[in-house]
Amino acid sequence: MNLKQVESQRSELLLLVILLLMIFLGAIAYISFRQEQGFLVPALTIISLLACLYIIDKERRLKKLQHQLIKELIEEHDKSTPLESRLKEITGLYRAISAVNSVVEPELTFDTVLRAALELVEGNRGSLMLIDDRDERLKIVSAQGLRDTVVAQTRQKVGKGVAGWVAHHCEPVLLAGDVSVDDRFEDPVEREEELHFSISVPLHLRGEVLGVLNLGLTPNASKREFSEYELRMTTVFAQHASVAIENARLRLAKSMAGVAAR
Repeated sequence: MNLKQVESQRSELLLLVILLLMIFLGAIAYISFRQEQGFLVPALTIISLLACLYIIDKERRLKKLQHQLIKELIEEHDKSTPLESRLKEITGLYRAISAVNSVVEPELTFDTVLRAALELVEGNRGSLMLIDDRDERLKIVSAQGLRDTVVAQTRQKVGKGVAGWVAHHCEPVLLAGDVSVDDRFEDPVEREEELHFSISVPLHLRGEVLGVLNLGLTPNASKREFSEYELRMTTVFAQHASVAIENARLRLAKSMAGVAAR
């Protein structure tokens, strides 16, 4: 049995439930109209109970079978993925994390995180945005492929636009084409050049959102699209990068405090 057949049987089961309900209500209405009960009410009750037990058991077995078939499809897909490709992806993730962990100077951390993330997914435009504690807005601390004026002027309110939505909901997103038609994003920031695909993932640590990592593919990129797998890889990378970012921020703050105290 395949998934289509399982769905068909579940649909038939739903129709059976509706039919039995109609019959039961019709019988109750008939009995009430004729004012004749006798053995009909107990019989209908027993039949209805048996029918409910059958339907519940059937639905449970069909749902279990559906989950099993989906699991087999996923496993089959994983098996069909070339081993060489999977090793390449894992190696890329390890290289990106190692690059971030090897940074010694805290002021180089932000650029290193963005560069490693872009290399991981082969993107050609991106930005690293952190929440400014003074006004709770996202500001760009590292960028690639963006004009300096855009970097300097961008102050994205949390909850607004794509990055603001990601920061507010703490959920990663994979987008294609024009984001202005997506109802989730209120007041999206206008882009200098339309992105074919983009990935935005939250940077969070110990339940606190630090910022957002944005990666994109412009029309002149060598790569055509991002996949769900690359979204997951970026999300894993962001978890490790968040630790490095927070450590860098603490070290920079300590350094600035030391300078101010002199």
